[in-house]
Amino acid sequence: MLEATRIVRDSIEKKYGGAIPVVSMFQGPFTVGGYAIGVDDMFRLVIRDVPGARIVLDTVSDLCILYGNRMIERGGDAILMSDPAAEGLTGEQFRTLLLPVYTKIAQAFGCPKMVHICGRTLRIAPHLPESGFDGFSFDSSGAPLEALKEKTGGKIRLIGSVPTVTHLLEGTREDVVNASLAMIRGGVDILSPSC
Repeated sequence: MLEATRIVRDSIEKKYGGAIPVVSMFQGPFTVGGYAIGVDDMFRLVIRDVPGARIVLDTVSDLCILYGNRMIERGGDAILMSDPAAEGLTGEQFRTLLLPVYTKIAQAFGCPKMVHICGRTLRIAPHLPESGFDGFSFDSSGAPLEALKEKTGGKIRLIGSVPTVTHLLEGTREDVVNASLAMIRGGVDILSPSC
């Protein structure tokens, strides 16, 4: 991935004079923690052993920071941290356990930084502006734009959310245009694919 970042940066420099940003993506701490010890075990820690969950998240967050910074060094202009497993947390679990970790990660980068969490995120949305991330990429099926705007209070940029499968993969051009226009009219800050 690091070499791919450099190749993409070099190609963009040659072809477009660097006018197109390279957004480097990595998996977030809760998801990587789930990969490391098992997703079920990660959720068990959150419920039964919060100090143990904190140890896993703190260790993994250091790896996220190291990896993200290496991607920036290779030519990334911004980072996108994707943490799909975080969708399974309650709002309170997210606030007390994951928000401090997200803040630590966000503070480690001196470039634009975004976070993506799949699925139903309205219960954690009020806490996202406190994370230090500049933007939140949301899943169209799990978090309606209007509700997200209300929950985040306009304190974080909203990124999304043209449905990936039903519109971009299986839909028509008209489906994509209509969904895109609906997002733009609804006030999304950056138009992008959904989860």
